[in-house]
Amino acid sequence: MIFDSELWKRDLVSTSKKLVKLTAYSIWNETDYFRFEKLIMVAFYSIRKLRESGKLSNSTTSSKIAIKQFPSKGKVVHFYNAHNYLEYYDFSNPSIVKKDLAYFSNQIIHSYVFSPSFDYNDHGEQSLKGVHFNSDDNRNLCLYEMDVESLIESFNTAGKDYPAYAEYNYDERKQDYRIFASKSDPLKNK
Repeated sequence: MIFDSELWKRDLVSTSKKLVKLTAYSIWNETDYFRFEKLIMVAFYSIRKLRESGKLSNSTTSSKIAIKQFPSKGKVVHFYNAHNYLEYYDFSNPSIVKKDLAYFSNQIIHSYVFSPSFDYNDHGEQSLKGVHFNSDDNRNLCLYEMDVESLIESFNTAGKDYPAYAEYNYDERKQDYRIFASKSDPLKNK
């Protein structure tokens, strides 16, 4: 559990600034790929741990994010071919899905396919567009693409979220507490 969330949240805001810098890179080397992967993985893990510790408001973690979803072409994605993932999804037939931040945190943490996605200009130079990912459970169903703006916004939102109110209810079935955290105190509004 996270007791003091200040440094965790400050790091999320810092991560969003580092992503902005990465969008300016037209040529990526191995270190840039590593840096991107680590930034995204650690940020989503941080969001998950902050949520589980009651340090983020429910409105932040349940906020819906619209992203692209590409259907599988029906071929099995496995350990030996996942690096060629672009061949296994239909990029000509995307749909827009809305899922909450908690869902995407789990998808990234349990990712099977994980790679930056790029746009290319007329000169063949690339710019960071977002991230392609799916989890081990849905790798044969679809691939997601979250744009870099949504990543930055998610990290900034979580990094600046300081709940003013929390309610703890013991759940016998779970044998633990369920936490409801809010940005405002509902008792003040009565």
